[in-house]
Amino acid sequence: MELTTRSEKSAVVVSIKGRVDATTAPELETYLSEQIESGGNIVILNMSELDYISSAGLRVVLLTAKKLKGQQGDLLLAGLQGPV
Repeated sequence: MELTTRSEKSAVVVSIKGRVDATTAPELETYLSEQIESGGNIVILNMSELDYISSAGLRVVLLTAKKLKGQQGDLLLAGLQGPV
């Protein structure tokens, strides 16, 4: 899994490349938490290069959405592919 981040106006765009499974999900959770803690109130997950996401990865996405909602923020998903 590769993660890259860029800022777009008031949002943080996190691009995920590869696979998110039980092995890589904790890394994604830590990475997204750091983005939120550094002031990212709107997070966009770019999943255009995501090949696979397991239930552990989906759990991270849901936890991130819950954290952001508690801070009056938003989590947006972009680039979703059919298999994902």
